[in-house]
Amino acid sequence: MGKGDMDVSGDEINGDSSTDNEGEYDDNEEVDDESHQQDDDEQSEDEMLLETSYHEEQAMEQLSAVFKLLKINPVHDKLNTRSIRSKIDEVYTYLHGLCDILEGKSAQANNPNPHGLLVQESNDLLTGLKDLFNESDVSEQVRLLTIAPKEWGREKVRKWFGSTQHQARQSLILWQNEGVLAFPQYFKGNTSISNDTITSIINFYREDGVSRVSSNSKDTIQINHNTVPVRYMEMSVLDAFCIFDERFPGLVGRTTFYSSRPRDAWNNYCQRIQNKSSSMKLNIFDIKDLINEMVCYDDKEDCFIGECQQCSTKSLINILTRTINVDLDENCSWTIWQKLNNKFDLQQSTGSVEAFLAQIEAQWSSFILHTFCNRSQREYIAELRTQSTKTTFVVAQIDFSMNYTLIRQREVQQGFFSQQQASLFTTHLTIGKEHRDIAIISDSMEHNMPFVYCAQRIIVDYVTKNFPSIKKIVYIR
Repeated sequence: MGKGDMDVSGDEINGDSSTDNEGEYDDNEEVDDESHQQDDDEQSEDEMLLETSYHEEQAMEQLSAVFKLLKINPVHDKLNTRSIRSKIDEVYTYLHGLCDILEGKSAQANNPNPHGLLVQESNDLLTGLKDLFNESDVSEQVRLLTIAPKEWGREKVRKWFGSTQHQARQSLILWQNEGVLAFPQYFKGNTSISNDTITSIINFYREDGVSRVSSNSKDTIQINHNTVPVRYMEMSVLDAFCIFDERFPGLVGRTTFYSSRPRDAWNNYCQRIQNKSSSMKLNIFDIKDLINEMVCYDDKEDCFIGECQQCSTKSLINILTRTINVDLDENCSWTIWQKLNNKFDLQQSTGSVEAFLAQIEAQWSSFILHTFCNRSQREYIAELRTQSTKTTFVVAQIDFSMNYTLIRQREVQQGFFSQQQASLFTTHLTIGKEHRDIAIISDSMEHNMPFVYCAQRIIVDYVTKNFPSIKKIVYIR
């Protein structure tokens, strides 16, 4: 190895040692900076504590001077803030007494603290009064405004309570005529119905059991530029009002309930069986009462399927003719839905009263079973929907809609015989109080299990994406 090489290697060794020394210096500087930072923080905390202690001592000295000037016992413990607050209230009372002397009033006539409350406690009560005013209705707000001091004018009442000019004016008139906390009287007729009440009535009309959606998907109407399916009443409006009044006693009258019926709830329900013949007086039967006459218990399955020993002995014809004098051989006419040539059609029949009652009795068993199943399913579905939450399960009501024909505008005559169709698979999801509607469109006209399986996969993907906490899906139709 040459001399030049030794010199170079020596330079490299010296260079490396200097770099190591610089790293050690940097580490020492960082440690020094951190220690200085900690010292500065501790010093700033000490300064803040000293400043706080100084202000507390100054406050105690000033309070002691005020108490000594007014000949009130001083307070030596600065931690006893409640006692200090009480002494401050004594100063407040004493100063008010001095002002009463200047005004020539007696101390008993103007007690500054008649209820023995601290100033903070009085402020809490006033804050609660404002909250009560904000949560009250318009009539109750006018009533609460009458408790304002009589020296207050309309503007001060409005500003302090945050009311309207009209309410402040009405409260002053009410206080002058009727006194404090008097109930306002309105002579403009009946008070208006709240929006919540109207919403409750409309939702009641649209409940399953009160009305049902038309099976024909084309039965729709326009309400506020929105297409709404038509619903048919399953009972008379009077029966619906009786149920509503049991659920919400005294909320509205019958006239208001009738007039609030939504436009999509059609009242074409016929619950009367009547005969206008000369030998038979007019008699009206309520379907609900007739069912109660035929069964022992309206929630017992055996009574509806004909296995109850007591119900099976009852005769529908005897119940229908029990209170009327009727000639069973007299002719009458009635209409009935019958299936002819694989199609249902409304047929008009003519025969004796006995034949008419016999036809009713022949179809009664299937009718009453259908009534029980429909009622049980409706109650079960309603209970499922109330139990549904965003973290438990979703209720999916699925069904096929009728096929839709795709009609082109200005088509030729031959195009009428080659129109294409699309099937709709409708789904209504209930997730707690939230509702979602899904319509699956397909060119497959076969309404079978493979179609339903594919539709369920789409529903599962939608629920998993939008509601990841859902654990299961309950399907109903």
